[in-house]
Amino acid sequence: MRVTHSKLSRAAALCAVLSGLLYIIIQFIHPEEDLAAVSTDSWVVVALLTVAMALLGLVGVTGIYLRQTEEAGILGLIGYICLGLFFLLPIAFSFAEALILPQVVDVAPGFVENFNGLFNGEGTDGTLGALEGISTVAGGLYLLGGVLFGVAL
Repeated sequence: MRVTHSKLSRAAALCAVLSGLLYIIIQFIHPEEDLAAVSTDSWVVVALLTVAMALLGLVGVTGIYLRQTEEAGILGLIGYICLGLFFLLPIAFSFAEALILPQVVDVAPGFVENFNGLFNGEGTDGTLGALEGISTVAGGLYLLGGVLFGVAL
């Protein structure tokens, strides 16, 4: 099997489509974000699916950018970097949701509630320091990256 530019582009496009499909599926199966759900199997499955969605999204956006590098110019590069950084955030946080939160929910329930509050809209109590601004950063990267990348392409 020979690796070609067109085959890699198709694979990246497939990754982007799969990422979008996982995003839709996750919306329907995501458990409630409360302490009781954190130690369930469905919590771990959804968190790992979110990691997969973000990884596939990163590969998909990378493929789109690489296919359009010359046409996209510097604006496309800035948009790509913003989107790439955005996709890295859910990878890190969902990894923590899947592998760390279920282990500490019994000994540090306040931390788990605060961690979940970063993205679920409920907020935190101020004990997570710089992490408390992460949802704003993620939203900004997503919005700025999507607009710049879309305009450039």
